[in-house]
Amino acid sequence: MCTVLTQTGIFKRETDVHLVALPAMYRAAEELTGSKVQYLRSRCIYSVPNILVLEDPDHLGYKMADRHCQMALRSSAHFHGMSVALHRKCPSSMSLFNEVFYKEEQRTILRSIFEPGIQTLASVVAKWPGIERFAEKIRKMAETLVTKTTEVVKPKDGSLSDLNHGLIWTNNILFKCSSGSEVPEETMFVDFQRSRFSSPALDLHFFMYTSPSQEVRFEHMDDLETYHTELWKTIKMLGCSDVGITIDHLKQEFDNRAYFGLITACTSLA
Repeated sequence: MCTVLTQTGIFKRETDVHLVALPAMYRAAEELTGSKVQYLRSRCIYSVPNILVLEDPDHLGYKMADRHCQMALRSSAHFHGMSVALHRKCPSSMSLFNEVFYKEEQRTILRSIFEPGIQTLASVVAKWPGIERFAEKIRKMAETLVTKTTEVVKPKDGSLSDLNHGLIWTNNILFKCSSGSEVPEETMFVDFQRSRFSSPALDLHFFMYTSPSQEVRFEHMDDLETYHTELWKTIKMLGCSDVGITIDHLKQEFDNRAYFGLITACTSLA
């Protein structure tokens, strides 16, 4: 599997994010605000091709924690907003971050990774009374999975694009609490192997389908106000208020990318 994933280029993508994109994002944000910004990643200590040595998050006080969904969404919005500002300042800054994983030329690899999850889900659904009829529809998804997913992850003209984390879920979000408190004060992201320059809705779908509790997912799937408020605050603070994205535009973009959420659910939760 390691050899297969190396062929996709995701290991180089992690290096490009740590050594190129993130430093440029923070520099741009600090220049635009005139003040220090919170770093949302651990410092890279050493790198050679296919090897990154990062500062230990645990040593810095960051740990995995319970599902702090609102803080994770606010941090994601801040991360996305900084990349929007960098892209406005330097359009070529995102040229390295075209889709690295969901690509037509990787059809065989993608099907080998995702089709087993879809088939497993179909087998389970076939045993659920009252909805057995959906099992065959789920199985048939494997036939068009690559084509539809490669299309839905592309940035679209006229829609907001930013640097996606790409794998934003509980295992890749660390929190730092003050001494004696369980309330997180800072966030750190790890694992940028699938980062891409595309719609923020892709990160939102990946997070919402993998990380909240079932109750939160059912009741707040389209509750994007927390994310939107922080995104707009960050964009405005960084002098990019002319970019503009209303909550209605964000919800429409979220709906337009719903297939990505479906595939994430089928392959990550099956």
